[in-house]
Amino acid sequence: MKKFGALDDPANPWSKVGNFVGNGPFTLREWVPGRSLIVERNSYYWDKDFVKLNEIHFMPISQPLVEERMFKAKHLHRTEWMPFEKMPVYRKRNDPEYNHYPYFSTYYYAFNVTKAPFDDARIRKALAYAIDRESLAESVTNGVQIPTGALTPPNTLGYTSRTQITYDPEKARALLAAAGYPDGKNFPYAELSYNSSEDHRKIAEAIQQMWKKKSQYSY
Repeated sequence: MKKFGALDDPANPWSKVGNFVGNGPFTLREWVPGRSLIVERNSYYWDKDFVKLNEIHFMPISQPLVEERMFKAKHLHRTEWMPFEKMPVYRKRNDPEYNHYPYFSTYYYAFNVTKAPFDDARIRKALAYAIDRESLAESVTNGVQIPTGALTPPNTLGYTSRTQITYDPEKARALLAAAGYPDGKNFPYAELSYNSSEDHRKIAEAIQQMWKKKSQYSY
C-alpha cells in the first residue's frame, strides 16, 4: 500500500484493481464505481480448496426498494437489507426468504464539535434529549431496530449501559435556553448530512421534525 503513496492521501490508488493487497479467499478483479464490484477466488489463499465460489458480483444499490425488487426478480442471489415498510409484510406471511437476525451496531449522528454552536455541550445534549427513540423505532423503522440511549447496544453479552440519553423535551428546551437560545430563537442554520439511502432519509426527516417540534429548533 505504501508503494503507491501516503496512506492518508485520498489520491492513493492502493484500492484499485492490480494494486489491492489482501489475504482473504477472494481478490479484486473488477471495480466500476456505482455499477459493480467483482472479486474472484484467490489461488494463493491458504484454504483455497474449501472455497466453492469462483467469483462474486457485488452491486452498489443505494435504494432499498430497488434492491428488494431485484432480489425478488432473481437478479440478486442475496440481499442483507430491505425497505422498512416491506419488513412487516414479510414477517406477517412468514416468508421463507426473510430472515431477521440481530445486527451489532448503533445508529447515531455525530456533531462537528469544532464549530459553533455544537462546540457547546448543552446544545448537543439538547438535541439528543429531543429525540424520541421509541417513536422512531416504532413508526419509522417498523420495530426492526431497538431504541437505545447509549452507544453499546442493549443486552450485549448480558450488559446494558446504566447511563442513557432519554427522551426529555423539557430538559432539551431548558438546555437550549441556558445556551442562549430560548425556544430555539436565533439558532443558526445547520446542515444534517446522511447517505443516499431512502431509509436514512426517512430517519433524518423524522429527527428533523422532532427537533422542530420538541425543542422549538427550526432549520
